[in-house]
Amino acid sequence: MKTNVAVSVSLLVVVVAIASLIPGRAQSAGTPTAHPPGNGAPPANPLKVALLKWYAANTTTSFKVGKEPYGVAFDGQNIWTANSGDGTLTKLRASDGERLGEFVCGAGYGVAFDGANIWATRIDNKVVKVRASDGKVLGIYDAGTSPFWLAFDGANIWVANFGVGTGSVTELRASDGKTLPFASRL
Repeated sequence: MKTNVAVSVSLLVVVVAIASLIPGRAQSAGTPTAHPPGNGAPPANPLKVALLKWYAANTTTSFKVGKEPYGVAFDGQNIWTANSGDGTLTKLRASDGERLGEFVCGAGYGVAFDGANIWATRIDNKVVKVRASDGKVLGIYDAGTSPFWLAFDGANIWVANFGVGTGSVTELRASDGKTLPFASRL
């Protein structure tokens, strides 16, 4: 008898859990209903964190950015492109592709987001740090020979140097752009 009750309760819990994941179906008592944000996107569902949908963008396949876009990065809300043809960064709203700004900063190929700022390589062996909220240039730093792509590791920016025969990466402290020698981490 106890086994039958335990199995029945377990099945009921599984059914309720699965039903709560189906949009427009069962919802547990006391859970507030989400309202659409007003931009055409459906309500946010915290259970589907990694679900990405392009709403109005489904009818458009491309968006206007600067000349010769090369690198692309996502800052949590917006898409950024590094446009090597005109040295700009373009900021697009990810939900609908609306152009939010174009910032002249000498951008070349790679672009990365560090949690607050956009970093982009330049063709003059430097990288530029731009505040993501308004596109203001915060600094320009040496980055080795022919910097191309970059990545953020949670504390530092790593820059791959593409020049023929360089075979190197440069590590910059994200807080101030200072080049970090490998020996400083030993």
